Amino acid sequence: MELENKIVELKNISMKYHTLKKETLVINKLNLDVYNQEFVTIVGPSGCGKSTILSIISGLIKPTEGEVNINGKHLRSINNQTAYMLQKDYLFDWRNIQQNVLLGLEIKKKVTEKNKKYTIKLLKKYGLEKFLDCYPHQLSGGMRQKVALIRTLAINPRILLLDEPFSAFDYQTRIAISEEIRQIIKKEKKTAILVSHDISEAISLSDRIIIMTNRPSRVKRVLEIKFDDQTFNYEQKLKDKKFNKYFDIIWNGLNDDE
Repeated sequence: MELENKIVELKNISMKYHTLKKETLVINKLNLDVYNQEFVTIVGPSGCGKSTILSIISGLIKPTEGEVNINGKHLRSINNQTAYMLQKDYLFDWRNIQQNVLLGLEIKKKVTEKNKKYTIKLLKKYGLEKFLDCYPHQLSGGMRQKVALIRTLAINPRILLLDEPFSAFDYQTRIAISEEIRQIIKKEKKTAILVSHDISEAISLSDRIIIMTNRPSRVKRVLEIKFDDQTFNYEQKLKDKKFNKYFDIIWNGLNDDE
């Protein structure tokens, strides 16, 4: 894949957390680039700061050192070009599906007729038209997560930050919903940065995988994922001969002492 149009740039990012007793260096001199419409997954040992990286990109927290550039501009506050999708869908049980997907627009005070039409269009486009008046408890877990994605897309962000959004599902549901959500993200031409502990998931969803070291973490390796047939779905990729090669590279990268 030819990389162009850099949208996220992290330059020499370090992050320290302070308590009354000590200072902990979590991230050390991290450099990372993400390109427009790319699907990137960050993998690494527990506690290495993967979710912290997402928070830095969103502007929710400021790094102790280093520079964050979004679409070529230095990030100084909350990044309005990003939106989160989390492990839990956080749908409100007392609001129907249509009302839930408008929540982000309400918070941003952008509930215009144009934006409402765009949101309804997304719901119809991705098979949720019949559920507009339903409530979250009437939907399966996979459908609820798809609603959460539409809610995220409704504010029209350029960058989606995905913090283990599929980890609560059983294996079969996880394969189905993650593949569907990846296809939606690609169709809507969004950039996605996923944090995952699942190597198979990372290989199956990503254009590139960022392998992190132990704390204090830095980028150990960047692995480009490229199957001979780019139309392969999740299950087809699992059966491809390249899958085991990629898996071994990531597994060894996560488990050696370098």
